[in-house]
Amino acid sequence: MVQQLAALLAALSLGAGASVPLSGNAATFAALLEETNAAHAKIDAPRADLDRYRYDFQSDKPLFTLEDGKRIRAFDQNNLDLHDPLPADEARDEVGWVMRLLRSQYGLYTWSGGDAAFDKAEKEILAALPETGTIALVDYKALMIRHLSFIGDTHFSFDGHNFQPDIQLFADESRAYYRKNGAFYTDAACTDAVRAIDGQAPETYLKRAIGQNGELTYYLYRLAPRAEALEMKVETAGGTFTAKLHLAVSLDSRTAPEENYVYSVRGGIPFMELNRTVFGEDDQSGWSNQHDEDDKQAFLASAEAIKEYPAAVLDLSHNPGGNGDLPPEWFYRYTGEQARPNYCTLRIRASDTWLRSCYGAENEEQCAEIRAQTDAYHAAGGLRVDGDYYVGAPEPQFLEQPDRVLFVLTARHTASAAEAFTDLMHNLQNVVTIGANTGGVLTNGANYGISLPYSGLFFQFGECLFYWDPAYFQEGAGMTPDVYLTGDRLNERLELFLTRYAGMQSKK
Repeated sequence: MVQQLAALLAALSLGAGASVPLSGNAATFAALLEETNAAHAKIDAPRADLDRYRYDFQSDKPLFTLEDGKRIRAFDQNNLDLHDPLPADEARDEVGWVMRLLRSQYGLYTWSGGDAAFDKAEKEILAALPETGTIALVDYKALMIRHLSFIGDTHFSFDGHNFQPDIQLFADESRAYYRKNGAFYTDAACTDAVRAIDGQAPETYLKRAIGQNGELTYYLYRLAPRAEALEMKVETAGGTFTAKLHLAVSLDSRTAPEENYVYSVRGGIPFMELNRTVFGEDDQSGWSNQHDEDDKQAFLASAEAIKEYPAAVLDLSHNPGGNGDLPPEWFYRYTGEQARPNYCTLRIRASDTWLRSCYGAENEEQCAEIRAQTDAYHAAGGLRVDGDYYVGAPEPQFLEQPDRVLFVLTARHTASAAEAFTDLMHNLQNVVTIGANTGGVLTNGANYGISLPYSGLFFQFGECLFYWDPAYFQEGAGMTPDVYLTGDRLNERLELFLTRYAGMQSKK
């Protein structure tokens, strides 16, 4: 395996050796690396003016107050019963409290429509609430969700309801397509050219994929709103036919290990299965578990361990997120370079009111101390203070690693910090993402989780706007893999692919 892959890298002029003619699997894999490297090198944070998404905190609209802050409490599931009635006056009061909180601290407030959208929602909710008496908690919850449904932020949660755009991945793995000289064909002999699919250029929907025998081929994929199935019209030189697409089964359908992190070497290739982006003992969020520190350190150690191999696999297909500091820390250990994400950041800088309400500051001196610490933390992450916000606009980054190939496995379950990890891996040469579109859960973060003051319902929100190139990432749509792997026999087909193209030593 080592000799095979090393020879291939040399032939690609990726290593120290001279270029040699390629054929067969070597040529196919060379083309894959060449195309993915060229595509990844172009990925960059959009140089957009984010000032239009700032909120004018000096306006006459009511903001979150110190009295409001006294009513913040930790979430306690044991004290929540959706069958309980909520007094109407408390419900109406809580609606105003939520709106003041969002106006003051929600990072996507302006992105989601600002005062116009949220004032409209507040009026509609208040009009639907009873003036007196009570409302069932389940009805109050449904009312809030219905009128806040314009928010497209998967991290935004109201008693477990996530405001995720309803986008699903559909696939047709029953028919393989072929590409030659930039054109697509329905047959291996490349005689029946595909002219259009639903009126669009074929490359809109035909994507490189791992076939039934581990070979690189092309299948038909489409992101669309939820449905049982889709039909698409395929126009070819020989006629027209209807392709039927089903909901794609991706790598997260496989049984996930119970452990946060598993390291193994299979057929001469190291596999890093990171099933949760773990926090460590120094985490203050309360989200760490008993073995998190050990798992964190073991994963960070893999950054050095895999350098002994010409190929490695990072499996993020079951990873819903977690510690946003872990991906750049691993990236730094692996490359020696500070990570630069491919999005710009506009993050609210906490006011004294919020520092007193949420961080326990008791006076101006403590506010100043906490703010200085927070400023330093964000500065280390590439953000600068700009008025009421932290702003980050990272420079482009694409680092050479000519003697190594990394395969990153993604699925619809790959979300949040795991998507941030996937993003950073695109900044490395010879990285190939395999699987399905990520979850699309990173236009904002999940900075706070609290109980609402009267209903007790769980409320989660973030204070950031992560601004992406929409051709690269969108909420609900995620990032597109370089090579799709969907359908059945996923483990077997992945192993066949790695054996065929990366020299994995087969068990057989």
